[in-house]
Amino acid sequence: MTVTTGHADLPNAFPFVFVRGDLPAAGLQGVEIMRGGTVLRKIMRSPHAPKLEILAPTRHTKTSCHGTVSVRWRGTDADGGLLRAKVDYSGDGGRSFTPIFIGGNTGHARLPGSYFTPSGKARIRIRLNDGFNETARLSKRFHAAGCPPTVTILSPRQPLKIRADATLYLSGQAFQDGLRRLTGKRLRWYAGRRFIGNGEALSATGLPPGRTRLRLVAKDHRGRLGSAATIVRVTRVAPLFVKLRGPSKLSKRTHRLKLVVESSIPATLQVGRAKFNVRRRTRTLKIRIKPGGKPLVLHLRLKAYGKTTKHTLRIPRR
Repeated sequence: MTVTTGHADLPNAFPFVFVRGDLPAAGLQGVEIMRGGTVLRKIMRSPHAPKLEILAPTRHTKTSCHGTVSVRWRGTDADGGLLRAKVDYSGDGGRSFTPIFIGGNTGHARLPGSYFTPSGKARIRIRLNDGFNETARLSKRFHAAGCPPTVTILSPRQPLKIRADATLYLSGQAFQDGLRRLTGKRLRWYAGRRFIGNGEALSATGLPPGRTRLRLVAKDHRGRLGSAATIVRVTRVAPLFVKLRGPSKLSKRTHRLKLVVESSIPATLQVGRAKFNVRRRTRTLKIRIKPGGKPLVLHLRLKAYGKTTKHTLRIPRR
C-alpha cells in the first residue's frame, strides 16, 4: 500500500490523502484501512459497476491547437457512489494510451489542444471508477491536428536594463504536443537576428546597446517551430581591456610581435594603422613593427559604440 497527497479537479478543489493498494481482485468484497487496532476506513464493493457513454469527441471531431478540446461523457452509478474519471489519449488508434486528465465525474473536461499529438486515427479512453469497479469506453476515431511547440522564456523578465559589458543569464523551456519536453539543439536563442546559443539555459555576453529583442525558438520532431520573445535595454559603456599582454623585451632586429588581447565587449582595436576585431575571447594578434634600438611605444585605441579607451604599451629592446 502507498500513500500520497494531492487535490481533486472539482469546482471546489480540496486536498486529500490518496491511499492506493494492490490487491487480488478475485473474490474481494471489501477493504479495511487500519492504524494500530483502529479501523480508519472500511469500503465494501458495490454490487453494480458504473455505466458510461462517451458523447464527445465523435468521428467528425477535428482538434486544433487554438483553444481547447471538449471531452464529454455521461456516467452513472446505480449504487450512488462517488465516481472518479480518467481520460487517456491514443494517437495510434488505441494500441497505447497517455493519461491526460483525472478528476471527478463532472461529465465534461476542456483540455488544451497541445495534449493531442497529430493523428488521423486519434482516440480517447474514458474510465469511471467507484473504488472497486471500473468501466472503460473508447471513443470513435477522430482527427487531431497537433500544435507547434509551446515556448516560455523564464529569464530575463521584461522590462530589464543591463550594461553592455554585463553577462545576461537566459533560461526557458519548450514542450511539443503530447507534453514532451524539448531540449538541447532543438532550442535556439537569438539576439535580434544573431544566433547566440542552444539549450534551456545559457549566459549571453556582448549584446549590442539599445533595445534588443531576445527570442527562444523551438523546433519539434516534425519540423514545426514555436517561439517566445522578450525585450532588454542595453546601455553603452566604454570597452575595457580584460586581457592585454605583450613580450617583456624585444630584439633590435624584431619585425613582428605578438599581442594577446581580450575586450570586455565586442570592439575594434587600432594599433597604428592596423585594426583588429576583438571581443570577450582571448585573441593573439601579430603586429608589424620597425626594428630599432629605442624602446617600442604602441598607442592602442579600443573603440566600441562611440566610446574609446586608450592605452600606451612600452616595450624595451635589447
